Amino acid sequence: MGLPITVHVFAYLVKDENNQDVLKTTVSPEVLNLPQTVANGIVTINFQIESSGYKFQSPTGIEWQSPDLDHQFGAVQYSVPDRRSATVENRNSDGRAFAYRVYVTDDAGQLMASVDPVVQNDTR
Repeated sequence: MGLPITVHVFAYLVKDENNQDVLKTTVSPEVLNLPQTVANGIVTINFQIESSGYKFQSPTGIEWQSPDLDHQFGAVQYSVPDRRSATVENRNSDGRAFAYRVYVTDDAGQLMASVDPVVQNDTR
């Protein structure tokens, strides 16, 4: 297991123009900039949903969007049974940036949202 770094996931409701609930999602940090951390080598990224009443969508709550991942990331492991946290190993073996998408739903599974942050690797 590598150095643990946490990405905080926040979900919240807003009203649309028709006064209907719309789920929004943000993450912090939006750019996980490994060159600005003490990371050197393998990093364990912990994704934690900080808002009660929400979880990662099933079957995919975190999905890498960048092409040509070159085996940088292991399989995403979700907490069971609540799916409120997830863990992934990042080899952090090159200096490229990797886009990913976080998919969140409410506990009832009726409202869904996504956000697309970035992991910037380091090669110190």
